[in-house]
Amino acid sequence: MPEGSITVRVPAEKLHDALAQIKSDVVDVRSESISGQDVTADYIDLQSRLRNLEAAEARLTEIMEQAEKTEDVLAVFEQLTYYREQIEIVRGQMRYYEESAAYAAISVRLIAEETIQPIEVGGWKPQGTARDAIQNLIYFYQGFVNFLIWLVLNILPKLATIAIVFGVPIWLLVRGIRRWNARRKARKEARQEQMKQQG
Repeated sequence: MPEGSITVRVPAEKLHDALAQIKSDVVDVRSESISGQDVTADYIDLQSRLRNLEAAEARLTEIMEQAEKTEDVLAVFEQLTYYREQIEIVRGQMRYYEESAAYAAISVRLIAEETIQPIEVGGWKPQGTARDAIQNLIYFYQGFVNFLIWLVLNILPKLATIAIVFGVPIWLLVRGIRRWNARRKARKEARQEQMKQQG
């Protein structure tokens, strides 16, 4: 007998309504089970870890602002980059838990009755067209997800490397120019004050 499986995600508060709708559309329900996983403790741990990482990030940012030597700035910047990556990882895990809590997954296995024959009108089989359309839609989403994975694994690390290679020297240059302008302004004001006193 032909059979197939499908998984759909629905808002958690609509779970029972969706199950009732599915059961009303089939001839017989042979088995049914509902299961869940409590991730409250894991989510609280992630919140605590995120606070600690953000505190470390803020402290490292202050240290980098106060650093005088280029090697000190680069060393702190490397640590800062690591902590920011960890922050993004933790936030991603928290978003996953939040989305998982907001939606419920329903897996349905459908088995056709032997007495049911495919619909055919004048040689036209609409179920075949629908099947092909669904398959093409699945191929599209598979290709889209593959592209996103390729983008994350290939392009983003290169962009991050470029930002580090060019961003740090530019930041140091701008910082040096600002300090030089500040010292120049201070010397100018000191000379003006000295001239006033002599006058």
